Amino acid sequence: MVVALPGFGVSVFESRHGPGFFGQLRDEFSKFFLVLAGRAVWESESGRVLLGADSFVHVPAGLEHRQVDVEGNAVTLYAIHYQPGLLLGGVAARLKSLGLAHWPASEGGVTRFLRGCFQEMLYEQHLQREGWETLLTARLLEISARFVRLLERHGEAPELGSPRDWGAAERVAQYVQLQKTRFFRQDTLDDAARSVGLSRRQFTALFREVAGQSWLEQRTLLRLQHALQLLARTENSVIAIAFEAGFEDLSNFNRAFKQAYGSSPKAYRDTVRAPAPDSRA
Repeated sequence: MVVALPGFGVSVFESRHGPGFFGQLRDEFSKFFLVLAGRAVWESESGRVLLGADSFVHVPAGLEHRQVDVEGNAVTLYAIHYQPGLLLGGVAARLKSLGLAHWPASEGGVTRFLRGCFQEMLYEQHLQREGWETLLTARLLEISARFVRLLERHGEAPELGSPRDWGAAERVAQYVQLQKTRFFRQDTLDDAARSVGLSRRQFTALFREVAGQSWLEQRTLLRLQHALQLLARTENSVIAIAFEAGFEDLSNFNRAFKQAYGSSPKAYRDTVRAPAPDSRA
């Protein structure tokens, strides 16, 4: 399927393969794919991957690659085509160096984030309200940066299988790791349990087994640790730090901080910012 890129350099669309689809491609633009259904084998000089529902793939501009749908499992996917010059910093170079890069996204936070980005991009592209081009570009940049970080943290994804086929403990373990960079979100315990396909009771028990603490204890600790760094290293106001760390209001932040560290956030900042005593005789 050939889709012309608009002048600002980003396009998102659905692609449905016919039975027995085969493609040998080499494009001047880069591509992200989110598979909705079906199974396929994709190959390039950088490797071979088996894709299934919720797989997420990046193909850099200029990389020759081959796509073959598994018989009886024609693929339906969403694609983002974009000009690689839109990416900032080292993200473009890193994505190019990865070649055919694949992550078998789970039903948890990774898939929810990716689907949400695609859905927002499609919605904005359809309505084309003022600023829609900027919003599409912004979502592309966010997807690119987070995809690079995901692969850097976990290494190359496995070729076969999908996290939706993992056991419950593995899904919870993945969630525990993801929380380390998403602790500021306002998800509830029920949201967390649903994201890994478990009941609240099952999730609570497995989370404690995997993390050694409760879901609320881990989230609060991660928020407080982030707040400590902000208090020590920035001039941000206490209320701004509470917001950045994920606390719903200042009173909850003050209460949690004092319970954990025995002082108010302001008192802690004053202590760590106090000048060292003069040690001269």
